[in-house]
Amino acid sequence: MNYEDFIEEVRRGILSHLSADFSGAEVKITPNHKVNYDTHSLTVVSPNLEDKVAPSMDLKMSYERYKKSQDMDEVLDQMANMIEEAYKDIDRRPELANLELNKENVFMQLINTDSNQELLAESPHRSFHDMSLIYRMKMGLDDDGLMSVKITNDLMESMGLTEQELFDLAAKQTPEMLPPKIQSMNDVLLGFMSDTGLDDLDGEELLESMGMGLPMMVVSNQYGIHGATNMVFDNVLHDVAEKIGDDIYVIPSSTHEFLAISQSLGEPEEIQEMVSEINQNTVKEQDRLSNQVFAYDRTARELTVAAASAVKGVRDTDYMSKVAERSEYMFDMPQPSRAR
Repeated sequence: MNYEDFIEEVRRGILSHLSADFSGAEVKITPNHKVNYDTHSLTVVSPNLEDKVAPSMDLKMSYERYKKSQDMDEVLDQMANMIEEAYKDIDRRPELANLELNKENVFMQLINTDSNQELLAESPHRSFHDMSLIYRMKMGLDDDGLMSVKITNDLMESMGLTEQELFDLAAKQTPEMLPPKIQSMNDVLLGFMSDTGLDDLDGEELLESMGMGLPMMVVSNQYGIHGATNMVFDNVLHDVAEKIGDDIYVIPSSTHEFLAISQSLGEPEEIQEMVSEINQNTVKEQDRLSNQVFAYDRTARELTVAAASAVKGVRDTDYMSKVAERSEYMFDMPQPSRAR
């Protein structure tokens, strides 16, 4: 079934897969603009959880599971289990049940501009090259990860803040809440080898034999989420350039991290083509940030575009639109007349 029919099946069937505790619950399905994609959120409002934040579920992700299994009952069972577990989490962690409008919990996230026009229209934001900074409020941060909500225009008004005040708060608090983490690519790979049980091998020797000795840095934060936001902080970029010992190219590999290499290692146009191809074929759509490559001058302390991309957006449809443009152009080219 298509996505619209799937939504209606969920609306009609989800309560029958939930326990008796949810008898009389209200099923809400609302459009939701997330980073790089649009979805619908399912919220089952339990009657015994009044005036509190109820957990919601991304129906696009559930639909992807349905397309693989083609078993609607199985998917509804999975969704029901996730809903009931989410409510148990709220019982275990009461702070998740109420959204406390705390200015000290504000931080920033960097997203692609072209691919998030509807999200940006409902959220305070500011431009940064072909990207935009939006603001989020932390609800929880521990070893299990970061839980947060996007600050919309309505939420900003409820907090009694302006966009400038949000920016000032987030610029100070983001590095404190999500401390930058700068690693060499070799260290990242060695850590991966250790985590996967390959530490019995001589990692350094193996990487050298694979030609992985390039001075490349991976920049994120201590939690590995929204880490590409460090691109907006000059002190982070300068620190990376000093570690590499040269002016650098900044490669936004995802919303969660960026890569940095010496400008002596290649031409930015070639790197840009690689970035665009990797975005399209390897990086999950919701994690893509930019197809452009940036240059950072450590003396001038300035970040500029080194190689622009013809495709500014990062959704699958943005790439397909570019292919369609080329195909249409080729199709409409006048054909030479045949000799008679």
